[in-house]
Amino acid sequence: MTDAPGRFIIRPWSDGRGGSKFSWELISPTGQVMAEAKDFPSRETAENAIQWVKDNANDCPVENAPGRSGPALA
Repeated sequence: MTDAPGRFIIRPWSDGRGGSKFSWELISPTGQVMAEAKDFPSRETAENAIQWVKDNANDCPVENAPGRSGPALA
């Protein structure tokens, strides 16, 4: 992995009712989507969520989730 920082990308999209919603993606320096969040009612709330991630991600624990069951698709 490169030492360059990743970037956040904010995307507006139609809510299907004449309004807009916003989503964001955190993109690694190599172009991989590292995190995403959707359905923000405004660009400001999307930016607030990005700031929350910047301020708090280091303190978030990593937890194990139960494995998924069912047939494999590949």
